[in-house]
Amino acid sequence: MRALRTGLARRAAPAPRADFFLGPKVSLGKLCAALASLLVASLAAAGEPESDSRKHHHPHGGAGEPLATPDYWSGAHLTGDWNGARAWAAERGLEFEIVYTGEVMDNARGGVNTRGAAEYIGTPDVIADLYPERMGGWQGGQFHFWFTNVHGAGLTERHAGDAQVLSNLETEPFTTLYEAWYRHAWWDDRFWIKVGKFDANIDFAASDYGGEFIVSSFGFPPMIPFGTYPNTGLGAEAGFRINAWAGVQALFQDGAPNDTSVGGGKTMFDGEGGHVSMFEFHFSPPWLPERLPGTLKLGAWHHNGDFEELTFAQDPPPAFSSNYGAYALYDQRLLKERDDPGDEQGLGLFLQAAVAPQDRNEIDRYFGAGLVYRGALPSRDADVVGFGVAHARFSNRLNRTRAVFETQYEFFYRVQVTPFLWLQPQAVYVHQPSGVERDALALGLRFEVNF
Repeated sequence: MRALRTGLARRAAPAPRADFFLGPKVSLGKLCAALASLLVASLAAAGEPESDSRKHHHPHGGAGEPLATPDYWSGAHLTGDWNGARAWAAERGLEFEIVYTGEVMDNARGGVNTRGAAEYIGTPDVIADLYPERMGGWQGGQFHFWFTNVHGAGLTERHAGDAQVLSNLETEPFTTLYEAWYRHAWWDDRFWIKVGKFDANIDFAASDYGGEFIVSSFGFPPMIPFGTYPNTGLGAEAGFRINAWAGVQALFQDGAPNDTSVGGGKTMFDGEGGHVSMFEFHFSPPWLPERLPGTLKLGAWHHNGDFEELTFAQDPPPAFSSNYGAYALYDQRLLKERDDPGDEQGLGLFLQAAVAPQDRNEIDRYFGAGLVYRGALPSRDADVVGFGVAHARFSNRLNRTRAVFETQYEFFYRVQVTPFLWLQPQAVYVHQPSGVERDALALGLRFEVNF
């Protein structure tokens, strides 16, 4: 799962290579030096008091409300408010974001290859939301459009050789209309529906704390075959909030979208891949203190496409006419530094578990856990530090010469240089990549700029 700091999430998997490339070739040495200089400068400012305007956290819902401050460096966007044009458009129902995310990673040890094992991958995103109510239309509606490009390469296939995809940006280059959907809510968002082309992982199988990490499995358990990055799918979702502490939601989506075409509408239930359906139950224990909330998510999925049996007895192997699985996620705030409802500083925990049949899934068991602390250093209230473990067990139907599991350990520290720019040094250690390779160590730096 890839997570924009605007709150969007998506995960990487191989995609068809595009015939074009956006952006010049990157000198990894110069880029790393420039980003490292910014990181050092931001950390040097740790002893300076942070103004209230610099603590602004920009939630996703399209573009958020612009900061009402004359200080450029405290604003939410690199290009500012466009002389009031952003605020004017938002008041009239149009909110938008232009975000660029880039990442330099190097496979420093082990895996498949360490020679020339530094790679850069980047993605510009243009995201727009239209709200009919602000335009004088109906209440409860939202149109959403997300156009994206991916250029560069990641480490998994050529260098690290891991099975879980150690960076959630990684995929083949492409340009596409990533999402295009309409959402309608009734009764103060108690009941809602969404139809169109969408990333299912934004609403399903997503951990809030897990989404802070770059390892793909922290975004969602790796055996779930729904439409997410880079291949979002056409479908429908619906959700109902039963009361203040419980809710349910369901999904029906194209089972094999495999679509990174420019128009984003290439497959659209072409009949070859079936469909996937999911159900998820949310529960927030009401007995927990208000300042230390927790959320449990229990989900199940079913796919009615064909899945080859994992066997060496027949060639070609027989196929099953369906696949299925279940998962559980839990997010818990363990410590909150201040009682201010708008202050998010503190420590959080997430837990993940998932199962699927071993006769048709190469990974049949998955367990993940991690800790995230926001504002761990004095005067760095918006910085985030995290450590997580993602453990995937391979089916015993696979070749017995490989190890039975792969485990990834991730550590990161995200620095908010300004509200529109953050830098994230990160390290991922992979124990037994794909069960057959040498232990790998990947080091890198991710950054995001909100224009």
